[in-house]
Amino acid sequence: MKIHFLILFSLTTFSSIAQQEGEIVNNSFKTSQIFGFQPSNTDKTNGLHFDFRMENIEYTHLDTVNHVFVNGLNFKVGLLSMFQLLWLESEHWKMYDADSLENLDIALQRTNMWINGININGIATLGSTKINGLSISGATTTVSQINGISIAGLTNFSYALNGISIASLRNHSTKVNGIQVGIYNQTQKLNGVQVGLLNKSTNTKGLQIGLINKNEKKTMILINW
Repeated sequence: MKIHFLILFSLTTFSSIAQQEGEIVNNSFKTSQIFGFQPSNTDKTNGLHFDFRMENIEYTHLDTVNHVFVNGLNFKVGLLSMFQLLWLESEHWKMYDADSLENLDIALQRTNMWINGININGIATLGSTKINGLSISGATTTVSQINGISIAGLTNFSYALNGISIASLRNHSTKVNGIQVGIYNQTQKLNGVQVGLLNKSTNTKGLQIGLINKNEKKTMILINW
């Protein structure tokens, strides 16, 4: 019953979080109604947004113009997205903070894009992004935080997951409140359920269901807790 309540709660939190994010935005942000795109001098789009940037990893703060808010549908135009898969291993990507609970708050503070609604990318969603809603990527999603559902053809990564992460190969989140479904699921702190062939967690409050399940207490087949 406790796990059921936790999962239900995590799936509904993105709506309240989106409202809180909206409170961050003030009149100093340039707003585009119905249609917007990046790169541009528009910071907030209410409607359809096209992102032509390769990535958006920057060490910036809310008092700059480098932050983007999308309330609606964000569509990543994939002219350069194919190179993002290689970009993950580049020196530039090492700007991202190390995957650890100690760095979790710092990593989340570096967020510079908020998507409240639906995010669609044919290949890769990559950047210091918080998604409140649904994200669909053809290959990989690598973002700061997911509040809702993330579906990727190959891999999902986020520092914080509140909801459901589904990928054919691997799901990796520093902290999970919800469900991971894939061949290999990994987290440092699990509050929920992992379903896959190999599940790994170092701080577990929930269930692991799969061929091999490993947590801080023991390693078991089929099911672990």
